[in-house]
Amino acid sequence: MANGQTFVPSSNYSTPTIESAITLNTEQAMRVFNRCFEGAGRALFTVDVIARALAENNKSFDHGEIMNSINIMITKLEKDISDAKGRFEHLLASNNQADTRARYQGAKKFTFAISTPEILRFAKILVSFDEMIQLFDTLWLVGLIDSKKAQSFRGEQLRMVMRIVRKLQNQASMARKKAKTEGTPEAIEALKAVLDEDDSDKKASEEANAVMGDEGLAESA
Repeated sequence: MANGQTFVPSSNYSTPTIESAITLNTEQAMRVFNRCFEGAGRALFTVDVIARALAENNKSFDHGEIMNSINIMITKLEKDISDAKGRFEHLLASNNQADTRARYQGAKKFTFAISTPEILRFAKILVSFDEMIQLFDTLWLVGLIDSKKAQSFRGEQLRMVMRIVRKLQNQASMARKKAKTEGTPEAIEALKAVLDEDDSDKKASEEANAVMGDEGLAESA
């Protein structure tokens, strides 16, 4: 996980994927990708695949409702990031710094596999998060934010994203339990590749908890 990995489905079924890439500038965004992107991708794929499989065998099970709960969570994160970017852009413009942007010597390109649309959406959110931190760093560099507040804000925003990753993993864990108790033998056979957590899930969970101070924020937020 240290160099940043991507989740690629592993099963006996032919699963479609698209290779894609994003470039990240900030340490905060790169940390999310390096430590949690694989786990988040697996969680999103797991919830989607298991929900569809259960819906096929149980007409009362609503795949759309499950995915809608995921999308509501992701939409809120998108809005929070977008709102912050808007505030920072306004503050820069108000101080004659509209065209000023921080630059980073350590920008990196990360490749990943899209195996469900939500993974692409999460990648776009990570890019937007990166842009938001860039705007904030710009405010700090031109003297509009003091260093103590800057450090605190970066940590808060990193925890915000990690909290979502942890919630996605919780959703995946609940989906696995439901599949094992309610799935038909055929469905369980088809879902073998995602019915158990692997090292990437555990590492992403550990990293999310570590970033949030192991204070139970992931479960209570």
